[in-house]
Amino acid sequence: MNKKYFILGCTLVFFCFLLVIIIVIKVNERNRQAGIIVSGVTSQKQAKGYLLIGSKNEVEGGRKMIDSQDDVIDPAFSIVLDAERLYENGKYGEAEKEALEAIASAKHSIVTHSAHSTLLRIYEKTGRYEAAIKEIEWLLNVVNEQGRKDLLERRKDLVEKMQDKNK
Repeated sequence: MNKKYFILGCTLVFFCFLLVIIIVIKVNERNRQAGIIVSGVTSQKQAKGYLLIGSKNEVEGGRKMIDSQDDVIDPAFSIVLDAERLYENGKYGEAEKEALEAIASAKHSIVTHSAHSTLLRIYEKTGRYEAAIKEIEWLLNVVNEQGRKDLLERRKDLVEKMQDKNK
């Protein structure tokens, strides 16, 4: 009886595996037909990446638009991404330098916001609560209402940590 269930289970696993393979093949085929193209340049500080989705004509039009409006892409965004990676790897000093560089060279406000958010996380993690509170103050001027609530709560927690640290 157990052998019968074992064979039945193996058969079921085999058919599920085949189904997954078929789905992956179909998705790849649809993506190819839809003209999903990923292109760009990859260098450490000047990374650009574009994901163009649509018909082949739409993708070609998108490429022309991107080529003609290269300033739409902010090179400082890749610096923020580097800062995030360094933060995640525990290299807080290097991450801080990258985030500050991104703030100094950012063309677009969203990149500046991301860099300030990264600095906030770095300062919190390294126990520099006063600097973290200054980043919160900066961010409070640019976030929406829900973001304000979260930041105000975070500031309250940091003030408490700063007071505990000074005892």
